[in-house]
Amino acid sequence: MGREHLENMALGDSFFIKPENLPGPAQVVTISEVHYWDDGIWAAEPVRVLNFHEIPDGDLVLRKLNKERVMALYTNNGLTWPGKKLLLYRTRTSYAGRPCPGVRVSHPDEVPPEIVIDEHDQPVTLTPPPAEGSGNA
Repeated sequence: MGREHLENMALGDSFFIKPENLPGPAQVVTISEVHYWDDGIWAAEPVRVLNFHEIPDGDLVLRKLNKERVMALYTNNGLTWPGKKLLLYRTRTSYAGRPCPGVRVSHPDEVPPEIVIDEHDQPVTLTPPPAEGSGNA
């Protein structure tokens, strides 16, 4: 995804993976591509961006916490990440100092460290973790 994709994002033609894009409170996904965005709107603060087989049109921008978690699971070499599994889940986060729903990543075989929430912002329990590709908690 190069400059054209960045320009399309600025126009709203692409979407970032948000809590409402997940089919349930949590979903096991497989990394299909890893990109490093370092120009245009990302020049001041370059980011790694993940794409997934299960959500082909979505981009997950790895901000600090999610980036640290993926690197802890699979090293800091993003070239080795395609084919690796992650658990994406809805949880409460903050943006610009205000609480809001967000998407976090975790090991696909472990219960996430934060409270997982449903589409109504209600806590749910993931035991056992969701079956691969199910989208169900």
